[in-house]
Amino acid sequence: MFGEKILDYWDDIMKDLGDIVAIPSVAQPQDGPYPFGKDAATAVDKAIEIAERYGIKTKNSDYYAMHAELGEGEENAVVMAHLDVVPAGEGWDSDPYTMVIRDGKAFGRGVSDNKGPAIVALHCLRALKEAGVVGKRKLRVVLGPQDEMFTEKGLFDFKSALYTVTQDSNRMAAKLNGAAIEARAGVDILSDGIVEGSVQISANGQPIVMLTDHQSTGGYAKIATVIPCDIPTLAQVRPGQLVGFRVVTVEEGTAACKKEKDKWAYLKEKISAMPGVKEVRGMGLMLGVALTDQEGYGAKVNAMIEKGLLCLTAGHSTIRLLPPLTISQEEMDQGLAIMAEVLGA
Repeated sequence: MFGEKILDYWDDIMKDLGDIVAIPSVAQPQDGPYPFGKDAATAVDKAIEIAERYGIKTKNSDYYAMHAELGEGEENAVVMAHLDVVPAGEGWDSDPYTMVIRDGKAFGRGVSDNKGPAIVALHCLRALKEAGVVGKRKLRVVLGPQDEMFTEKGLFDFKSALYTVTQDSNRMAAKLNGAAIEARAGVDILSDGIVEGSVQISANGQPIVMLTDHQSTGGYAKIATVIPCDIPTLAQVRPGQLVGFRVVTVEEGTAACKKEKDKWAYLKEKISAMPGVKEVRGMGLMLGVALTDQEGYGAKVNAMIEKGLLCLTAGHSTIRLLPPLTISQEEMDQGLAIMAEVLGA
């Protein structure tokens, strides 16, 4: 599937490759903030520009390197490539820094070593992003209140293993299957209170994460609690997909949830001020946008989708907006601009 998808990008790949081949990025002595000279730094800037054009997050490591990434979590699958080239040398029958195509082959300094592979790798990330492929999720948790009931091995497995969401999951709880979490002397406790996000460990050592319709008390030990702003992440995971856990402090969890709350408040504020919006409801996973002209809301939804705003559906009387969980500020503003244009038409 992705091999065919990459072929769809052929013209873009050739253009992007030609643009970066045109930069004579031969490593030079340090020049101010550029450790390998200005031309090598220009190649880094161009790669960042290409990646961000396709909505891929980037980081410039002080021009020693750059990286483009997709997805979340602590573990990475890495493709490495370099953007510098050795001097062109002699023997070229065309400008080595002007890419040409002959007999279906590209010629230019760095086409195969290593700018070509770098550009193709960026377009692979683009294909994954546009296909909606999401890697395994890491749910942030605060340990406790009964984490002392588990062995060091049990805690290690909980923090490092991956768990499959099972078909038995429902609105009450997400039931997971994977490495059994070892307890010191069983997992039964006197029943006590449960909150959304509580991670109980069942008698067979498997985690059960409490969701919206959870019971109020339970008799299994709770090894940790998923922070509130990561509950929507878990709610979007389908049976058969993988999740893991990453331990954070109370302070880190609080800061992360405040950032998420601020993001949703920003969305609600901006949408509420748009023409034709009667009310904006919800926060955490979905926003419901009620329009003053309810008879025309279906046409508005279709117009937004046609303009590229895909994270919504039509309800009986509202537009249901489901922003991606890793949405950037730029992506938010682009979506808001589309909504404002359609609603103001």
